[in-house]
Order: sequence, then C-alpha cells, then structure tokens
Amino acid sequence: MNNLKQILTQKVSEQNKKYFLIFKTYLIGEKGFPRTTINSYLLDIEEFFLYIEQRLNLKDITQVNRLIIRSFMSQLQELGYKKSSI
Repeated sequence: MNNLKQILTQKVSEQNKKYFLIFKTYLIGEKGFPRTTINSYLLDIEEFFLYIEQRLNLKDITQVNRLIIRSFMSQLQELGYKKSSI
C-alpha cells in the first residue's frame, strides 16, 4: 500500500490543477500570506489532490464529501502527523 510520501511523486490531474492554480492565486492576491505559508498550504492541497486521485480514483474535487476529507485526515494521522498540524 502506497503512502502519501510516495504518491507525491506523481502528477495531479488537469482538472484539479485548475483548482490548484485558482487557490494559489487566491492565497497570493487576496490573502497576502508570506511565501512560506503559501508553499505549505499548496503542498497540503497537492497531497489531498493526489490522495483522492490515487487512492480513491476521483479526478474532480467536486466529487469530494465530508467522509473523504475525514479519511484523508485519518491517513495523515496514521503517517504520524500531529492533530494540531492537520
């Protein structure tokens, strides 16, 4: 079974790349976060996209529901992430 660290080496679908870029533009333009914060948020989003695509075979974020988000959070806990950082 692949873990999220191995999945990160693969590509995000074209559909989700569009959402990723919209979110990136929002963070830079609307929120004015520091570059380190933006990079951290983008890495988290990329991990989530790759999780839903590789583990659940969902190629469009609009198919995501609360249960899927909770399963992702559980996966992060299993990988050793602290609750405070999830």
